[in-house]
Amino acid sequence: MARCFLEASCYLEELGAMEEAISLLRRAASMGSVEAQVNLGVAFSYGMGVDQDEGISRQWLKRAAQAGSSQGAHNLALSYLEHDDPRWAIYWFKRADALGDEDARAYLDALEGVRG
Repeated sequence: MARCFLEASCYLEELGAMEEAISLLRRAASMGSVEAQVNLGVAFSYGMGVDQDEGISRQWLKRAAQAGSSQGAHNLALSYLEHDDPRWAIYWFKRADALGDEDARAYLDALEGVRG
């Protein structure tokens, strides 16, 4: 059922019906869809169809990362990096790397090189 809500949400987003899309995305995320959790986290991070809220964004991204999503961990790391918290960015990039994210290592090399 969560997959159906996720797919319907994507369709509604393409049509520009963001309020309805977010409603279905929330349902899918609450039902455990990791992909929906990442998408919802990104939506809150950038204010796409919802008020921008980095705290709520991080909650959804962390939930996805803890469920094994490298994409969730990567986006969470970017959130911390964009808000000047390199310590947490490094932590989440390491988690993303461990989960198989191909870009995390480059970020880690850059961040750890800066820190010395």
